[in-house]
Amino acid sequence: MRRPRDRQSLLDIRANITLIQEFIAGVTWEAFRADIGRQYQVIHGLEIIGEAARRLSPAACATIPAVPWQDWIAFRNRLSRTYDDVNLEIVWDTVMLELPSLALAVDEALRRKLPGE
Repeated sequence: MRRPRDRQSLLDIRANITLIQEFIAGVTWEAFRADIGRQYQVIHGLEIIGEAARRLSPAACATIPAVPWQDWIAFRNRLSRTYDDVNLEIVWDTVMLELPSLALAVDEALRRKLPGE
């Protein structure tokens, strides 16, 4: 049986949060700035998070109002469309400051029944 799309999207978001956190564990800003491979991994994970957020139904988004879903989607769009002009400081700040609260919100949502389940 297939999982509903909202749950799968949240699982995709959570999996990529975990990957990004693993990619930056113990890494300083200076090391991140100097490591193009790590930058690529983190940016790709953020793009997947934004794409999965875009796939969430309005009903699912409404059950997690603390998350600025449109901001995550817009961030994904900026990363993928202006790949040649990514501001690494914004990427770093997003990962360090915004990702932990997104993880908590997604974890909470995954513990509950989502609309349509």
